[in-house]
Amino acid sequence: MYTHNVEDYLSEAIDSLISQSLDFKDNVQLIIVDGQSEDETRNIAQKYANEYPENIIILSNDEDNIYSAYNNALNHADGDYINFMLPIDVISKNALKKINETFQKDDVEIITLPIEYLDTEKAYPLKFKFEEDSEEYVDLRKNELLIQTDVFSAFIRKSTIGGLRFTDIERADTLFINEILLKEKRYRIVQDETYYARERFTNPEDNDTIKEKIFDSFELFYNKLIDISIEKEDTVPYFIQNTMLHYLEDIISISDIEEIFTNPTERSRFWDELLNILNQLDERNISLNTTLKKTSRDFLIYLKNDEFHVETQGKEIYLKSDSYIIDLLHNRSIYFDIVKLRDGFLHISGTFSSTCDKRFISVEAIKSGKTIKEIYEAKEVEYPNTYRQTQNMLSIPWYYYYSFDLKIPVEHDESCSISLRVIYQENDERIEMDCKVNSRKYVFLSEHGNYFRKNDQIVLLKKFVLYIRPHSYLRASYYEIKALIKIILSNIPFNHRIRALFYRIVYFIAYIFMKNRKIWLFSDRINLSCDNGEHFFRYAANIKDDVKKYFVIEKNCEDYKRLRKSYGSKIVPFGSVKHKFLFMFTEKFMQSQISPVTNNPFKDFDMRLYAGLSTGENYFLQHGVARYDMSSWMTQFDKNLELVLAVSEYDCKEFTSENYNFDEDIVKILGFPRYDNLTNAHLKKQIVIMPTWRNYIKNSYQLINSEYYARFNSLINNERLIEYAKKKGYEIILKPHPLMYEFIDSFDKNDYVKIDNVTKHHEILCDSSLMITDYSSVAFDFAYLKKPIIYYQYEHGGDHHFDIEAPLADESIMNFGDTIGDEDMLIDKIIKYIDNDCEMEEEYKLRVDNFFKYTDKNNSKRVYEWVYKH
Repeated sequence: MYTHNVEDYLSEAIDSLISQSLDFKDNVQLIIVDGQSEDETRNIAQKYANEYPENIIILSNDEDNIYSAYNNALNHADGDYINFMLPIDVISKNALKKINETFQKDDVEIITLPIEYLDTEKAYPLKFKFEEDSEEYVDLRKNELLIQTDVFSAFIRKSTIGGLRFTDIERADTLFINEILLKEKRYRIVQDETYYARERFTNPEDNDTIKEKIFDSFELFYNKLIDISIEKEDTVPYFIQNTMLHYLEDIISISDIEEIFTNPTERSRFWDELLNILNQLDERNISLNTTLKKTSRDFLIYLKNDEFHVETQGKEIYLKSDSYIIDLLHNRSIYFDIVKLRDGFLHISGTFSSTCDKRFISVEAIKSGKTIKEIYEAKEVEYPNTYRQTQNMLSIPWYYYYSFDLKIPVEHDESCSISLRVIYQENDERIEMDCKVNSRKYVFLSEHGNYFRKNDQIVLLKKFVLYIRPHSYLRASYYEIKALIKIILSNIPFNHRIRALFYRIVYFIAYIFMKNRKIWLFSDRINLSCDNGEHFFRYAANIKDDVKKYFVIEKNCEDYKRLRKSYGSKIVPFGSVKHKFLFMFTEKFMQSQISPVTNNPFKDFDMRLYAGLSTGENYFLQHGVARYDMSSWMTQFDKNLELVLAVSEYDCKEFTSENYNFDEDIVKILGFPRYDNLTNAHLKKQIVIMPTWRNYIKNSYQLINSEYYARFNSLINNERLIEYAKKKGYEIILKPHPLMYEFIDSFDKNDYVKIDNVTKHHEILCDSSLMITDYSSVAFDFAYLKKPIIYYQYEHGGDHHFDIEAPLADESIMNFGDTIGDEDMLIDKIIKYIDNDCEMEEEYKLRVDNFFKYTDKNNSKRVYEWVYKH
């Protein structure tokens, strides 16, 4: 077991070995090789070695290198069977006993455990190997896809390893075990035990490092495997080919190869070496490798053949590489993102994706009625910062998304049908394809709920055609009965079907009584309030009109109890029966957190079964000012918004840019409701540190190995800061981001800095005199009060998930304080502010006045009036 700075996990890993049903003292030797750990790792290991001196050996490695550590351990190993367990993982209680018994009775050299990930919902990429009906004995000559790529889940006879050792290259473990497998051709899986692995974390690498690793892998991994295979087998066996393909997929997924290989000579070398490797791979084997994405298989065959062409036969379009079919364009489907009736129009948004260059693709809608037949050409829209951008592989455009919007006029009492077709047009050839249509899960339509009612009209999806009819209860009854029959006859789990049938019947019966009710549901985070949702709800609840207003939040959180005291039954537990009922008849959703399922009480069920039950409109109150480009996740195609709130001309301009595709009519500068309640009336001598989160951090191991942790953990324990604040009577508070709460125990504590995950953000913002943040949008709230801010941004934001190179405005407009990357300089600036009674500089006060359109405390009033009218 190789260790390096794993104090948070080592005990759990060792305990999982000591507590095995196979007696640890009599049967197990644990060799721990520490690679110069700087935390408590070595002391933890020594504690166990002292308790089990006959079983545990501790060695030292002069460098942080896992493979030299493994070689060191092999020289001291006395056991009959060898495993290379990682110190952040654990194994199931009976694993060693089962493995020992299997080795004793079976003539097998390698035994592996099924792998499951800890602390993440991701599935192990080769999980299919461990399915219930898979074979326990894997003959790699017959099951070429059941490759083994790691050594940590494998147990190997020491006699089989012999003098074989790890090389100092990336994927040395894969090379190591496949050298053995080339000889053995088989291994055994102990299906009823488990190796529990934590997701591996590596720091981002620069392009030079990536380039060096690719060239090294070509020479020392891929070509080494090829050479060993040919030497032993005179060919490269399919399982070795599939092992190489498993990793080649990462290389061909590089979108811009010129960024890494900037030199033309190096690019030429890259292509020569890659193609030489592909020449050793069989085209049929690539095409049958279902562990690869289809786009990867197709692209590899295209590279291998160096040929691509299009063949047409009538209305059929084939994209081919030599004789291999890459894509059947006529079998592709249109996917609906939005289908809604509003203001006399049917709005349709969707996408058509394929390997065909979208320059040759367009979409048309055909509207048919008794006396009309009209054609509407779709408007193409781009989403360049999402998965819908053209997918380049090695700088070659390969997979395309044609996203489109349609706006088709529909009279209130009109009956018509609307069908869509895809047009392929290149040179003088034009082919019209009547494609299939599917709906994404957040659309009002699905195969189980294929109609919805809105504004006394019904929209029905039947056989890929949309039908619009005036509403009648007889017609709706017919559609609903058919929907219920589909659900009953489906193979969806029984309890899901029963639940869906219940709510659909309730909806249908109650519709006649509820259809004209005006119901608004307000929300912030599911388990946390005090954002724009709550502040707007507090204002709206005092307005006496024909709207019923409710606030939704989880029942088991403190905010539910607090709000319930003031508003009683208007506070609705998230996911409750009442919430589900109100959700089905809500006219408008007011949310500070937005996603297709944020406010959906059916989100944990099969949402297809509830399609059409809710046609409420989404009004986005915002969580904060969008300082940077948010279009990687905030787009119209999956949010379907009727309002995007803004506070200035700058964020308004940002949201109406082409990256988002929000209509100008829905982006409104009205101000944030929570700003109405910001005040300096209770100002304290208090410094608040409020960093935002990093989306790449999924567990505490990733956190403590990140620069983010190193910087902010050091800051909150800085002795010079603490001593000066104490001397001047200033309190220091770390206010964690909500996603940081579960990892807060990983930070080092001291007696002075308070880590506060209880006090509301709004209260802390009002009470504090000085803020230190990195990129958090709460800085705009603080600036609104004209209090000083310091932006602590190290490495120019290289570890942040937003594109900080694309701010919504120049820093001279929206930076309301100094930007500092060095901790000592940061402390100097904090001391300077303390000595000046935390007064914001005039330069930054002027920026505040110029940035915010409204500072009149009437934001909620403006928002309410606009929402009510729209």
